[in-house]
Amino acid sequence: MGQTPGLYGVGFIVNKCHKKNIMCFKGISERVAILQLYIKNIEISLIQCYAPTESASEEEIEQFYYTVNKALHIMSNKNVIVMGDFNAKIGQPKQDENLITKKYGYGSRNSRGERLIRFAYENKDLGIT
Repeated sequence: MGQTPGLYGVGFIVNKCHKKNIMCFKGISERVAILQLYIKNIEISLIQCYAPTESASEEEIEQFYYTVNKALHIMSNKNVIVMGDFNAKIGQPKQDENLITKKYGYGSRNSRGERLIRFAYENKDLGIT
């Protein structure tokens, strides 16, 4: 759903054998899109994201996370997968972050990684996948 032809936009590549399972595709913004599938009696919602880079303004980052939150809250089911490029480095987990990051991570965290962790904590009670 890019507003600038040839620039930006997110989407999905779906194998043609799953074409019949597509319930809905919705472009929320140039950076967030939703694909709803019905597979084996289970409704699954995929939220594809492409976050601004670290050079983007704080306002752009906040608008991006606002849009992802909007996508999360319009889902009618609880089988939701949020995926994509968050342009973030999570790095080594900090104390008490095992709910979000488990024990895995490498290197140091950048400011976008800190924002992604905060987003995950803010939404951990939604019961999403």
